[in-house]
Amino acid sequence: MSFTASSANWASAPNFSFPERAARRARSGDTLNVVLVLRVNKQGGIDNVRVAQSSGNPLVDKEARRQVRSGKFKPFTKNGVPVVGDVTLPISYAVP
Repeated sequence: MSFTASSANWASAPNFSFPERAARRARSGDTLNVVLVLRVNKQGGIDNVRVAQSSGNPLVDKEARRQVRSGKFKPFTKNGVPVVGDVTLPISYAVP
């Protein structure tokens, strides 16, 4: 099943912060956007993360994948039963 980011509720949200080592390849004030697709298991854990749309900066994409894994969702349900679901999650990083 697919769920939108707005219908997903974090049990514990990850902290998304711009990776400092990527700053050398970015201009201050820019915003880098990456879109991830997350496979969420019946317990709300994130089993798989893939990049659906790259930010154009491989370090930012890699760090977004790492950072999101620290989060956990409240389980998705269908008719009151927990189900496995995919969530498309857009993330925006402001370059410091």
